[in-house]
Amino acid sequence: MPAKDRYHDVVKRALVKAGWVITRENVGLMIGARRLFIDLMAKPPNAQRLTLIEIKGFDVESKMDALAESAGQCLLYQLAIEHLEIDATLYLAIPRWIAGSLFTEILGQLVLSRLKLKLLVFDPVAEEVVQWTA
Repeated sequence: MPAKDRYHDVVKRALVKAGWVITRENVGLMIGARRLFIDLMAKPPNAQRLTLIEIKGFDVESKMDALAESAGQCLLYQLAIEHLEIDATLYLAIPRWIAGSLFTEILGQLVLSRLKLKLLVFDPVAEEVVQWTA
């Protein structure tokens, strides 16, 4: 299993604080002979539809490398979810500061648009969900 992102537990606490139920961690998806792991599976209050959440802190020197890795991972996850016909929505959880910088730039916007990527923006200090994007 892959290592947890630095903000894994922060996002869990933020979701629980918002009334969500964490149904699984390190969700394994088998596709052929390969297994992919998505950080969290959660259910919103008063709803049955599941949400899959990949958490990325972007706590690295090269934000472009982190963006490329995150985009590639999310694309693989989206393809696997579609292929396996899983009824769940995938979100990329990112800290507020990266949402307000890298993802407001042209390249970040192109990645969001092209991959139809949804974001869960969280405040790591307050441990709160700040925004869900569609």
